[in-house]
Amino acid sequence: MGELGDVTDGLLAAMLIAAPEFKQVVMPRLEAIDERAHARTIRGTKLGTKARWSALQLESVFLYRRVAGFETVKRAWVELKADPQTRLMLGLGDEMPSRASLTRHLKSLPHFERAELYREVDRRLRQRVVQLPGFDDEARILGMDGSKHGTHFTPPIYEVDESGNKTDKIINRDSVTAETAGYIGGYHAKSGQGWQMVALFTERGTLLAWDISPLHTSEMPAAERVLASYEKEVHPFRKNEKPNVLTADGGFNSNPIRRQAQALCIIPNIHKASHKEVPGLPEEETENATKRNKRWRTFEHPKQAHYSNWQANGHGELRCSCGQGKTKRINEVSSKTEHLTIATKGHCSNCGNVRITSGKWRSARRPDRYVLAYRGDEADLTVGNSLTFNDPLAAIYGADRFGWGESLHATINKRFGLLKDKSWMRDISEVEAEFAVAASAISVLLLERAARQAATPLSSSPSGSVIKQSTALPLAA
Repeated sequence: MGELGDVTDGLLAAMLIAAPEFKQVVMPRLEAIDERAHARTIRGTKLGTKARWSALQLESVFLYRRVAGFETVKRAWVELKADPQTRLMLGLGDEMPSRASLTRHLKSLPHFERAELYREVDRRLRQRVVQLPGFDDEARILGMDGSKHGTHFTPPIYEVDESGNKTDKIINRDSVTAETAGYIGGYHAKSGQGWQMVALFTERGTLLAWDISPLHTSEMPAAERVLASYEKEVHPFRKNEKPNVLTADGGFNSNPIRRQAQALCIIPNIHKASHKEVPGLPEEETENATKRNKRWRTFEHPKQAHYSNWQANGHGELRCSCGQGKTKRINEVSSKTEHLTIATKGHCSNCGNVRITSGKWRSARRPDRYVLAYRGDEADLTVGNSLTFNDPLAAIYGADRFGWGESLHATINKRFGLLKDKSWMRDISEVEAEFAVAASAISVLLLERAARQAATPLSSSPSGSVIKQSTALPLAA
């Protein structure tokens, strides 16, 4: 957002406070805190004298701390004390509230309540963002990823049984200082202690939905919650006559996630094997992918005998027996029901023509083959989806998704001071509150950019879109 280079941290905090969503959601709670404090002084020795600092003034310090990316409130307090211009923007005047006043404010507005309030602010601001001109094209290509937010505090560590599964027994009960955090051992990217953020974002790194959970828990339930949030808060504002693409790594490979995505007119680009090497286990994913490349199963159709001339490997990639066949992607959205159909057509003059639709086939054994899935059967949703492990188009989406995710990660980390290896947060509600403030600030910046571009049409794209047109690739190729 180079065009917003003049938006300082203080100005961004002031813009968030001035947003209608903040006034509608947070201000009533802050006013209630002031009224309660005033009532206490009436019964005390000050005979109704108002508190020196309003709840809004105290809250502005916490907002400034987050949008400036400072690790502690103390650091934000020191910076504000030396910056009269920013204090003026935030309505603090010539002096600063004491640290004791800031501590008392957190008792009046605890982290769990701040999380609820700013989650709602974030939701309302995002609904304005998704209705900006050009946004629907940007959101045709989506990415999903998980990132670690660490803590200095000690989470519970659970005993592992002989099978390698965690039990309910905590082996470090006496030293736990962060009850809601999680722990992962080893030496890979997510090793350590803290929480994970699973985020859904567009091809330009715009945040659409996010979830916070303990670090040791599976990303799959978190992804399901993220897609549920997208369905409730974003999907109703989208134009759903065209399919979208969601790229995520193999950690999100599950039928529930695929079903959720397809119900939202999203084609999953999620593979059964990872393209990246795992530190400490460099051969694991390579061997997994190689085994799937070699494991071919034929199709068995009760009425179409020539289907047996076609096969799919462990990645769901289609070929015919003679090797001369051609395949075509089919991704169709019904104009009446908005139902997305994902399929691959195979054409061969020797082996015959087939149409393999995702959700219609399951694997069977003795012999290994694909058979039609009937009611009650668990279909293999990767079969029929042409965005496979070895597909060139899927690889392009995958490479781009890494860049979009890195862009979002860098913004949250460098600008807002989150997604760090260590932080001084000890509870998941505090983490959620801080991420919600950061997400709200991102939406405020997007809305400000849109307002500026609308005021100067010559600086926008030739089509008049506020947001750059999508670079979506042809899904029907």
